[in-house]
Amino acid sequence: MIKNYFAKIKDESSNDLSICLYVKQDKIAGIGQKLNGRNSDAYMSGYNWNVFLNYYLDKNHPDILQDMKADPRDGMYIVHFPLMPNGEKKASQLIEIITDLVENESKISQIATNKCLNSN
Repeated sequence: MIKNYFAKIKDESSNDLSICLYVKQDKIAGIGQKLNGRNSDAYMSGYNWNVFLNYYLDKNHPDILQDMKADPRDGMYIVHFPLMPNGEKKASQLIEIITDLVENESKISQIATNKCLNSN
């Protein structure tokens, strides 16, 4: 089941599968506020989610980054996959990964604090 902070949109005319993470949704925004309390650069817009998830995926799930195109916005983190079985599988995996991070927000905090927020 997809959580209410996601949308999954199939566009057969453009052969595209989009995953949207609504960063202004209460649960997601709350995580961003906590991180921002530790570091003012971590306001977790769609752009910062892009940086965080690229780092996390590169370290833990680099295969998902193949064929994935990010389109971050201020209030949304959007990724696109080709509308084909492999793209749909990767999209579903990405939803599971982000859901696990969000529902276990201490993982996000630990990664952001240890890796992202302290590196300059």
